[in-house]
Amino acid sequence: MKHSEDQGRQDHLRKKIIGLGESSHRKSYYPQLKEQINELNRALRALQESEEKYRTYVNISPSPIFVMNLQGSLVDVNPAASRITGYSREEILNMSLSDFLMPFNREQYIQLFRSLNEKGDLSGEFPFVNRDDDIIYMEVNAVRIPGNRFLAICMDVTEKKKAEDKILQAKIAAENANRTKSEFLANMSHELRTPLNSIIGFSDVLLNEVAGEVNEQQYRYLNHISQSGRHLLNIINEILDISKIESGKITLHREKVSLPEVYEEVYSNLKYLADNKNIEIDVSTNSYTSCVYADRAKLKQILYNLVGNAIKFTENGGNIRIDTENGDKFVRISVTDTGIGINREDMKKLFTPFVQLDSSKSRRYEGTGLGLALSRELVELHEGNIWAESEPGKGSTFTFTLPVCV
Repeated sequence: MKHSEDQGRQDHLRKKIIGLGESSHRKSYYPQLKEQINELNRALRALQESEEKYRTYVNISPSPIFVMNLQGSLVDVNPAASRITGYSREEILNMSLSDFLMPFNREQYIQLFRSLNEKGDLSGEFPFVNRDDDIIYMEVNAVRIPGNRFLAICMDVTEKKKAEDKILQAKIAAENANRTKSEFLANMSHELRTPLNSIIGFSDVLLNEVAGEVNEQQYRYLNHISQSGRHLLNIINEILDISKIESGKITLHREKVSLPEVYEEVYSNLKYLADNKNIEIDVSTNSYTSCVYADRAKLKQILYNLVGNAIKFTENGGNIRIDTENGDKFVRISVTDTGIGINREDMKKLFTPFVQLDSSKSRRYEGTGLGLALSRELVELHEGNIWAESEPGKGSTFTFTLPVCV
């Protein structure tokens, strides 16, 4: 029925147009009128196609889409919005966006909607409550559209949010565990140092024959006790320093430090170890005018670790060299040896606490793996960097930077 009525209207319009064309007075306007009608038809078809495309895109979109009026009431939604909220389209159109927000976020919603009205756009991540009272997190991007309405395109980020929460909880748990470990190590180190200092002290008293003469065998045994005690004390001190750094309890006492003076002290204290292996320690001439702004004690500790390692891993008759390069903001200090070197895979393990590159039971070199880790922490406390370059059988170079004197 409706088709015949439409057909009748079209026939009536066609007769009117023909009638106009037959009029001699309006005959010249017929082509122009026909073109206007054709143009209008093309525009209507284009509009209809555009609306159909828009509706298709909106309907198949996996992202929930909400259309609101200026009062926040929902006037249109797509199927994805119904799926994620659990409400039908008809139910949603009788609601406002605030009905989906968690109760303690509604005041925030009022503020945000006011901002949306003022600025015309809004983006953020918000918790929603669906029909089953489950919390879902959606990333919302809203913008003003013609007709005094707002278009909000959302993305479900619930799984991402849960993953982030798990990572955060794991991070907090790890930090708590690390802090507990550091406190435990600090307390244990303190408790161990007290009796250990007594062992070292009394063994030295006996070695110096303060309490009477000792024979050769007794002297050898006491010397082993003293050396082992000092070695153990050094390990405990390194553990304590690592624990202090990790817990943020270590502080730097910076001053202008002359590198030649520090090099001389380090050389004097480690010379006997080098002499035992017939190793030469050379200091470059550039070092004699260098000055850094650093904690003197911590700088010596870094050099003791690096030069001590170089002596340990260099065969008899080898060579160690300390080089210094002055820059505008930093001084670069390098310790190079002709030792056994480090392979590429083991380079990744450097500077990791308690990791020894040779982990076999029959390893040739003693150590806890704390020296390089502690050195890195101390260098980074000075806002510097430390790195290594090495090739198996050809030695290694450890380089670090410290701020130059100002």
